Amino acid sequence: RGLNPPHRVKSISMTTFTQQEIEFLQKHGNETESKWLLLMLHRHINYM
Repeated sequence: RGLNPPHRVKSISMTTFTQQEIEFLQKHGNETESKWLLLMLHRHINYM
């Protein structure tokens, strides 16, 4: 779909995860989430 880098979304309830994917989420999930949340909060504050 022209995304750079390509992104993949998985539904938690409708899929199975490989052991490698589970380990990646365990190691990097909160770090990625905190960066995304900070970006969204920053945009929200600047929009107001």
